[in-house]
Amino acid sequence: MRDFVANQNIARFRHQLDRGVEPATRATLLNLLLQEEQQLGQTSEQLTRVERHIELLRHLMAKQVELVDRLRSSGDDAARPQLLLATLNDLMLTYQAHRQWIVSALAAE
Repeated sequence: MRDFVANQNIARFRHQLDRGVEPATRATLLNLLLQEEQQLGQTSEQLTRVERHIELLRHLMAKQVELVDRLRSSGDDAARPQLLLATLNDLMLTYQAHRQWIVSALAAE
């Protein structure tokens, strides 16, 4: 049951982050997301899951950079896409730290 609740919370936090949020809200959501991720433990399955998220984030960030560049070059407002890019970047850093936490734990076993 604990894993089910953690997975539901993770999905909710990621959905909120995927829309791009202001820095203060982003920090809170990232902290909550990391707490829920850590509740799922330090297993090879969790490592695989985190690595999938990191790969997806790389793809999303590349697309978002293209969008921001295109908007800037055409003189359009890029504030909202930039906010989302900053959120994706912070999410990437969070997942990379979480991946390292899992790798360290698995190596110690």
